Amino acid sequence: MAHSSSGTRQKLRHYREGYPRLAAFVKLDRNFGVWKRFDYLHVRNLLDLQDELVELEDQLHGLDTVEATQLNLCSRRQDSNQIRRSLLGQIRLKIEQYDKHLLGYYQLMCLPEAQTKHRQSIAHWVDGNKPLVRSESACFIGSLNDNDFVTLSPPDDDQAVPEVVLDWALKTFPRLSALLSSSRDQTDDANIFLFPPNKLKLIIRYLVALLAPLWLAFHVLVLSALSTSASRAVTCSMFLIATSFVIMLTTNANKYNLVLAILTYAAVSTAFLGDEARGSTT
Repeated sequence: MAHSSSGTRQKLRHYREGYPRLAAFVKLDRNFGVWKRFDYLHVRNLLDLQDELVELEDQLHGLDTVEATQLNLCSRRQDSNQIRRSLLGQIRLKIEQYDKHLLGYYQLMCLPEAQTKHRQSIAHWVDGNKPLVRSESACFIGSLNDNDFVTLSPPDDDQAVPEVVLDWALKTFPRLSALLSSSRDQTDDANIFLFPPNKLKLIIRYLVALLAPLWLAFHVLVLSALSTSASRAVTCSMFLIATSFVIMLTTNANKYNLVLAILTYAAVSTAFLGDEARGSTT
């Protein structure tokens, strides 16, 4: 059963088994939109087109070399060599075809690669529900061993850590799915969990608002418990390195923003150490 004309949302089970249900599953979440890039076929096709152009170029050079009438080489309009004119027409068509495929493959290469966990979700669903015949399911199930899959969804590195935390929380506390997931509106499958982007972004904001001050407070408490300036300096350096790795691994900050964040953190730490040093001398 497809969507009704009134626009009523149908659940996954309402679609007929086969490609209709597979299409309904893929559109459940933007992360399920995983597409094979066919690297080998694109490269093989480009190599074939490239060699055809090389062959045509050699033929053109050969015709130019044996041309007996100089005017035919000095004027396109007065070129009476119909073989060359026909060959140039073939070259024009072939080079347009080559450029089209080359630029198309370049655009595919610019698409973000599909994450392993999203490929796993699709492979496990196809393997468990078997919507297609075995020969046509191989592309989806084999995606776990193939790295030429891309996604049309823009990458959001800021969501990587919260998604991992959510996956762990749902496996540990299954009842949380009723609070965080919106799956039940679209499917009755208890193994499918969908997280609305707005909820995920809200969770990210809460985590940042909670963890950032806790990390700074922990830093201050540890430094305050140390009695010597040397131990404080060493500990501060360790916190600085740890903070750098945390920012690098949990955000998509570029190198300039990363350096700026570390310098700011270092300035705060240096000011704290300076205040402690002045306090100890007085």
